[in-house]
Amino acid sequence: MNRSELIKQFKSFSERIKRALISKNYNAVRELDVDRRVILEKLCQLALNERDQEIFSIIENTIQHTTNHISEISDQIKTLDILTAKKSKMLQGYQVFN
Repeated sequence: MNRSELIKQFKSFSERIKRALISKNYNAVRELDVDRRVILEKLCQLALNERDQEIFSIIENTIQHTTNHISEISDQIKTLDILTAKKSKMLQGYQVFN
């Protein structure tokens, strides 16, 4: 696979992961990420061999986007934990009255 095909595939996987994150399809995110990592490894090797700045930029942008997505998911999990705890306390309170 040549450089432009790898970049195209990598960007395609990244876009599909983004759509899966938006739809909260975390199983698809995981599977797509595994496939994207294979392409990423090839890109990294290519970047090291060719000292290709464009590939390094793509990798840096991907790291930033991934970090942002992880932060968003962590915040969503915290919000759900708080909501779950509140509902659990409400349920316990309701059960005391019955």
